[in-house]
This record gives sequence, structure tokens and C-alpha cells, in this order.
Amino acid sequence: MRKLLTIVVLTITISALTSAQTGTSQNYPQVPVQQSGQASAPAASSLQIPQGSEIAATLDQPLSTKNSKVGDTFTATVQQNVTGPDGSVVIPAGSKIQGQVVEAESGKVLPSVRGKGRLNMRFNSVTLPDGRTAPLSATLESVHGTTKGASSGQEGEVSGGTSGKEVAKKVGIGAGIGTVAGLIFGHAIKGLLIGAAAGGGYVLATEGKDVNLPAQTGLKLRVDQNISVPASPSGH
Repeated sequence: MRKLLTIVVLTITISALTSAQTGTSQNYPQVPVQQSGQASAPAASSLQIPQGSEIAATLDQPLSTKNSKVGDTFTATVQQNVTGPDGSVVIPAGSKIQGQVVEAESGKVLPSVRGKGRLNMRFNSVTLPDGRTAPLSATLESVHGTTKGASSGQEGEVSGGTSGKEVAKKVGIGAGIGTVAGLIFGHAIKGLLIGAAAGGGYVLATEGKDVNLPAQTGLKLRVDQNISVPASPSGH
């Protein structure tokens, strides 16, 4: 009888201890475990150039209906800082515009346009000096001779040693198209008709059968769509 009573007491004691331990473990707060890769990194910010903004650039290589072929690529150097709506510099001077020739026909094979040469180009992207790149869609608005004394009305030196008068003999210098950034661009090049095209533009010769754009020819571009340039990793 005493043995039986001892067994009953032990059983009750063990049951009570087990219940107490279970209740204690259930009261512990559960801390969520964050698995690797679950937290998403914040989206990188970008800087904006609005549609309609203008870009002043100069050709790095010559383009012509004689020597350029469809598919040829070219670059142009941005000559002035391009700023966003808040005034911050988004595309600094020295950035490179990448483009491609999409049509190059001498006048002799274009009777439909009275034998005038036609050069069609497209602008694809812009690369900043620090390597950041953004897609670019822009319309060619005008081409200019590049002289240093334009703001004072003097004939300056075209980069590369060619004087403004020598350029005038080759392509004709006049004021029929308009000028941009007087300190950078000289007089608009006469004898060339500029036309709009999707993401670029065409240059049509109106004097002679060929289009010749020497290196350092000034280009005035109008942005067709907002440009989104990735922000600098350094925040500057």
C-alpha cells in the first residue's frame, strides 16, 4: 500500500513538472528569423533630363556621303553641361554621345531629291566621363562650324588648325540655320538642309552632290524623350 502511494505521488509530481516546463516554453516570445537575401536593396536613384532639352556637341570624326557607310558608328563630345530641372549637372561637358550612320547616299543616286546627297544619322546613348551610360533619343536641329571667336564676331580657329574662312570655302558659312552657344559654335553651315528623323536626323546637301561634315562640326540636338541617368555611386 505504501509502495502504491509512493508511485502515485511520483507520477503526480512528474506530471506537474512537465506541465510547468511546457507552459514556460510557450510563453517565450518568438523572434522572426531573417533569411539571407530576403531584404531588398533600395532602388538606385537617377537624375533626369526632361524632353525638349538641348545638347551642344561636336563631332569627333568626319562624316560624309563619300566615305561613311550604313552601320558606321561615330561619337560626339558634349560641349556644355546639361542640367536637370533643379539646376544640377546631369550630363557634364566632356561626355560622349554614341551614334550611327543609318543612310549615306551621294547625290548621283538620288534623283528624287534633285541629285543631292543625304546623310542620315541616329543617336543611341551618352556616356559620362565617369563611365555611367544612359540611352539617348534626340533630334538633330542644326550643324555649325566650330570657331573660338564667334561671340565677338571674329573668325576663330576651328579645332585642328582649320580657320573659319577655310571651312567657309569647303562647306559655305552663313546664318541661314541659326546659331547656338556663341562661344563654342561659329556660324551655322549654309548649303545643308537639316531634317528630323526618329532618334536622329538627316543632312541634305543643297549645294553640290555630297554632304561633308568635318571633325569638330558643331551639332545642336533636342532630346526627344526624358533621359534617366543613373546617380553617381559617390552621391556627387
